[in-house]
Amino acid sequence: MPRRLSLSILAAAFALAACGADDAPAPQPVMDTVFQYSTVNALLSGLYDGDMTLAELAAKGDTGLGTINGIDGELIVLDGKFYSALANGTVRELKPEDKTPFAVVAHFRPERQAGLPDGLDYKSLQSLTDQLVQAPNHLQVIRIDGTFPEMKVRSEPKQSPPYRPLAEVLEDEQVVFELENVTGSMIGFRMPSYVAGINVPGYHFHFITDDRKQGGHVLDLELSSGTIKIDDVSNFEMVLPTSAAFQGVKLGGDRMDEIDAVERR
Repeated sequence: MPRRLSLSILAAAFALAACGADDAPAPQPVMDTVFQYSTVNALLSGLYDGDMTLAELAAKGDTGLGTINGIDGELIVLDGKFYSALANGTVRELKPEDKTPFAVVAHFRPERQAGLPDGLDYKSLQSLTDQLVQAPNHLQVIRIDGTFPEMKVRSEPKQSPPYRPLAEVLEDEQVVFELENVTGSMIGFRMPSYVAGINVPGYHFHFITDDRKQGGHVLDLELSSGTIKIDDVSNFEMVLPTSAAFQGVKLGGDRMDEIDAVERR
């Protein structure tokens, strides 16, 4: 019996080798995926040190946002490059060996594109985007390129252990920048309400200027002209930290008040 099995395997191998290229199975299309490292509730709880490098994150996506270990600024991932908008008002390009405690990325393949009218503020921009979204229970990756007479963004200084909860850090130490007449890109996500605890329900954007010198977490804006591109994604992948700190923190419960405080303060 073992001999007959081995001969059948050998015969199948010869048959496969004899097949021409035209007989090979067609490659399967790559499925769009939003990849996330850790959870927003972990970040809210003060878990500011992760073990995922940006080199590892780059394999998962070329567009996204998050932060860096120690919450050293606001992470912006744009066109495959990684930047941090710092609390001193500058932007630095990050290194592959830098690590993140929380990040969300995707390989950006937009299905929809539209021009944006003059005079939108942040709230009306979100309402207009809601109208463009065709699958509201999926995840949307969004890029907006435009000119902004006003762009209000924030960042925060790097923290040192023992870490305080994120809401406390931002209440005491966040730095707000009101930029005027800038051109740049907003990178972000629209997440359904059911992701609460894992990610931020609703809209979450980070901004960077075209010259890559200023940016941060978007709090408010005025748009004079721009283009929006939307990538609808139905596949989600998440990797959790393996640290003892992650295992020891309590991540459950309704924390929407904290999310509102840190995301929309």
